[in-house]
Amino acid sequence: MKQHVTVVPSDHLVFVDGFALCFDFSAPENMHALQWHEGSGHIEWTDDINHPLTPDDYEADVAPFVALWEAEKARLDEKTAAAGAARIAEYNSEPARAARIRAERDRAKQDAALARMESGIRRYEAENKTGNPVLDTLLTAKSMDCQQRGINMTSVADGSQLGFLSTRELCTLVGAPLDNAIESVLAEPDPEKRLLRVAIYNQSGCVMLRFENYCAQPVELGADGLPVHNAHGGYDLQGVQAAAQHHDGTMTLHWADGWFTLRILLPVPEK
Repeated sequence: MKQHVTVVPSDHLVFVDGFALCFDFSAPENMHALQWHEGSGHIEWTDDINHPLTPDDYEADVAPFVALWEAEKARLDEKTAAAGAARIAEYNSEPARAARIRAERDRAKQDAALARMESGIRRYEAENKTGNPVLDTLLTAKSMDCQQRGINMTSVADGSQLGFLSTRELCTLVGAPLDNAIESVLAEPDPEKRLLRVAIYNQSGCVMLRFENYCAQPVELGADGLPVHNAHGGYDLQGVQAAAQHHDGTMTLHWADGWFTLRILLPVPEK
């Protein structure tokens, strides 16, 4: 039995124990979302009240989505392994460079050269390849920051959808929500619950930016839809909202069952 499962059919998203996958799958038409955390949860319906879930419901209501997620993850893992092997082979196929390093008589220069190679490999492995260089840099920096702070951050992002945004706008629409989520999740005393999820994908001609983080304390929202008294993090979500509205988009916030979700929906300009 998995500890954390979130299913959002309209967004084609399934999160299992902190790992998000975006793919097509079947679900009831009137199902808005499924939330399962540590032995209990609920199903949110578009035309009815929430239906609570108990451990007895897991096999019938939760396990089928976990099985779909596992099958998709296995497919992606196989694809990633093949691509990774090819990248590593390409990266390491530098016999001439290695020969020059081995022939280097100055030990200090030799050590420095090897250190540069190792650093390059680590940076290469840490990079996020989203199709947008600015987004790559942002996600890589935030991922490394989360690693250092003991936060489990997962991301699935199609950066090619964000080419119409400037660097400043990307830093606002992606960087600020991430900083906000990081500050919030750091307040969680249990390291296993310091979870942060990012998903950026196309949705019916628009681009969805979705940020989720575990947040045990309920977040009170004001009449403007923003947290009251910086109840969730301390960063300028009003600036994020303004940046979204500048592109005729929307920002919505939601807290339920220990998870805070920030969604930004932007129409993609016609080329």
